[in-house]
Amino acid sequence: MLWLRPDPDPAALSIYREPQLSVDIPAQEPLASIITDLETLAGVSPDHKALKKSLKYLKKAQKEFDKGNLEKAYKQALKTTDKLLDSQDPPVPPLRQRLDHWIRWLALSLPIKNEEQDDD
Repeated sequence: MLWLRPDPDPAALSIYREPQLSVDIPAQEPLASIITDLETLAGVSPDHKALKKSLKYLKKAQKEFDKGNLEKAYKQALKTTDKLLDSQDPPVPPLRQRLDHWIRWLALSLPIKNEEQDDD
């Protein structure tokens, strides 16, 4: 779209384009795909005990998310990341990073509480 803008000189007009900004936000990876990969990893990893515990929390997070309980899903996902820290298996950090991105996305979806609400 072109616009006409008056110039300080009354005999002149400036023509300019309206500035446009386009932002592409990639779709968030579904938690189910992270669960699937964690299940696979838990079956073959030497740290399978820690991974199975983290998987338990992640499945709880998925259930709470599906119910619409975003805050509970958030807390369960954080417990998952804590358990993933117990693993020294090399494939775990990239998986944890994917989960961290999901948690960040979820955190941005949570309602903002003010201090007055916390006191009640």
